[in-house]
Amino acid sequence: PRELDEEGIEKQIEDYVNCTALAREAGYDGVEIMGSEGYLINQFTAACTNKRKDKYGGSAENRRRFPVEIVREVRKRCGDDFIVMFRLSVIDLVPGGATREEVLALAKEVEAAGASHVTLETAEAALQLAGRALEDMGLSADTVRDRLAAEREDVYASEVV
Repeated sequence: PRELDEEGIEKQIEDYVNCTALAREAGYDGVEIMGSEGYLINQFTAACTNKRKDKYGGSAENRRRFPVEIVREVRKRCGDDFIVMFRLSVIDLVPGGATREEVLALAKEVEAAGASHVTLETAEAALQLAGRALEDMGLSADTVRDRLAAEREDVYASEVV
């Protein structure tokens, strides 16, 4: 893997926009943009994977720039009557992953950028999807359960949008 330059990032944003425009042209009512579970967007938002020194890295606000620009540009191209859902993880299950405050800020910003709906991927679902990958990252099931128990009440009780 290599770090994308700014031109590469702009191309990725345009690719998301083009894919959603094609979905609209094909007759779909909407799309869901995956900003969770370690996919590209999540790699920008999590401090543990985003080591950039430009406007897409560093502060939590800068790390949110990529998904917010994607949603804003998708909305601009597809119009207000097209459903744009954005999925994000409530808890990153890796050291240095997004904090609860960062997740809530991202949810609010993508909504303000034009997301019709923000889907919060719960920790339990993330555990089911991650399976053995958690052990491969060096996290034991006990560590994950302890972290979830400590944060679950705060995460689920928070008002997101």
